[in-house]
Amino acid sequence: MSIKPKPTGISTLSGLLRMMGFSRRDDPFGQLLEQERANSGWFHAVIDSCLEHEACLFCEVSQSSLSNYLFWLPVNLRDAGFIKSLYTQGGFCPFHLKLVMLSLRDFPYSQVRFFMLLKQLLEKGVFPSKYHCHLCATLKGSLNAYRFAIDSLLNSPEESRRAETLVSNLCCRHAEYLRKDGCDDTREHEDNKRISAEEKRLWKAELLKTIGEISEEFHRMSSEELRRKLMRCETMVLKAIKESER
Repeated sequence: MSIKPKPTGISTLSGLLRMMGFSRRDDPFGQLLEQERANSGWFHAVIDSCLEHEACLFCEVSQSSLSNYLFWLPVNLRDAGFIKSLYTQGGFCPFHLKLVMLSLRDFPYSQVRFFMLLKQLLEKGVFPSKYHCHLCATLKGSLNAYRFAIDSLLNSPEESRRAETLVSNLCCRHAEYLRKDGCDDTREHEDNKRISAEEKRLWKAELLKTIGEISEEFHRMSSEELRRKLMRCETMVLKAIKESER
């Protein structure tokens, strides 16, 4: 059973999420269980809460899913199956890559695993792009699960009135998402321009060298040296993302 990482201060992930307005839930991937979750008492509790506060269900689900994903990420990076799924889906888009790196700052050994994964992706020729992102897919899966549940409620004589009220509380963006039958891409970031091939080559070579040094020596480094090298990796990735957005 996974153990929750203990917070160490306001700079920890829990503090970060509180400052961002997100609240942690108990189940990290429970929202992806679709029909089972849609028929559960837990789902109806979420519905009741949104109705009581006249909140957008999809906004609440997105925030909850993102909070859970980031909270459990340091632990999940220890799991070989999770790493494999990240690799298969191409890592993260630039928007979520920045958020993921920020969320891992208090977990240096999880950072090591993450940058080793990034190294494998770069060696495979996969550069951060909006067209492949594990977190985007997770958030979209959560929204689709609740869209399915809303459809079920609308078709239920006993629940249709509550479902109509729930739909009326959706924000404009998610109301459009529901009208399009979940086909719309609900990510909030725009596509990024590609950096030049030469810029990418130089950035990739420097980053791979630094990650290689970390992966070979991290168990012998002092905590200060390890954090310094990890921050260097993060700075290089952020610089590359910034260049791609120009």
